[in-house]
Amino acid sequence: MAGLPCGPHCLWGAALLLAATASVARVTCGTEHHDIMHLQRLRKNLLCLYDRDAGPSVSPGNRTNVRYIFLRTRFDVDEAANALVLFGYIMFVWKDEWLHWDPQKYRNVSRVYVEADEIWTPTIATVENPTKVLGAGQALIMNGTVFWTMHAPLRAPCIHDPSSWPHDKMVCTITMVNLNPAVSMLEPRATQLNNVKWGNNQGWSMDKLRVKRMPKFAPMGFNDSVVLTFTMLRHVAKQESTTVWPVALQPVLLAASIGLPADSPHRPLLLCTLVLVQVLLSVVVPMGIVVVGDVAPRVVLLMRDLLVVTAVAVLEWTWARWMLSRPEPQPPSPSNALLDLADKLAVVLVLPGPGAPKAARTVVLVDRAFDVLLVVVCAVLLGRLLP
Repeated sequence: MAGLPCGPHCLWGAALLLAATASVARVTCGTEHHDIMHLQRLRKNLLCLYDRDAGPSVSPGNRTNVRYIFLRTRFDVDEAANALVLFGYIMFVWKDEWLHWDPQKYRNVSRVYVEADEIWTPTIATVENPTKVLGAGQALIMNGTVFWTMHAPLRAPCIHDPSSWPHDKMVCTITMVNLNPAVSMLEPRATQLNNVKWGNNQGWSMDKLRVKRMPKFAPMGFNDSVVLTFTMLRHVAKQESTTVWPVALQPVLLAASIGLPADSPHRPLLLCTLVLVQVLLSVVVPMGIVVVGDVAPRVVLLMRDLLVVTAVAVLEWTWARWMLSRPEPQPPSPSNALLDLADKLAVVLVLPGPGAPKAARTVVLVDRAFDVLLVVVCAVLLGRLLP
């Protein structure tokens, strides 16, 4: 028997109603809009012959789909224990064919609150919280559709992947098990409604929620269970965000060296600055990074690669300095054709001047080309910091 349709606005309304009455011991039957006598009569007629052991379906053997919605108000991330703690409510929604009525007969009464132990409710537990069987004191019935909400501080173990630092990633799982699969079945999808975003987040944010139906747990006897996977992301951790600026400084220094002649005294000063940046990256920065697992964070790999770039820059500058310091640099004869081509290009770029020898212009052209190449390499390496 079909119930009334329930869209997102209906779910929000039902959630707010249930959250507001979660701490009430007994439900109040009267409302401002309906006659209390009709509400009491409806409640009595619904529960008079109701058998909670028969299940929510009129036809024996039919399994009722149970939908679950997370109304998250807060989450805490415990990085030391690699765990996620969710606070808020879990609302279970299903159709109970025994609890359907004609509103015309009850002065258009469309909802009624009952005690949860008076009707059939699914028996749900979580593997990660073995001592907790989810349950609550009250349920809201909206003409055959039952909304059952309970407070849910749930703890989920996580796998921390630091290889994408500073965009850390944690994958947390909760296995939800239906202990009464004969009459009900968990839907392989979930809805998450974020009410308030605060807590001990430490820069973490919840990216997405995925649901996957698990195969039968043969050793445990469970044949209806789903795994909820929460993906957590942290963009530039607060305690580690200051370690990014030395990495971003290196391509700027390399780009600045393009306009300096190879024999300029400012050139070795700039390259020495790059070396100091590498020392800062290689010694100071790793002191604040906790490497978890076998995969090093991206910033560590970036420091290694930029150190190679700096070494290449120093070697290239040394070669150019040596070539320009020779009295009459003479390139080998097989390269005369390439030398003429480079000389013509250097003349167009005015490097270093029209009166300079061919070999000098060639050395400066190679020097500039190396600088541009190293800046491009640095920019590509910095792409590792992108998510």
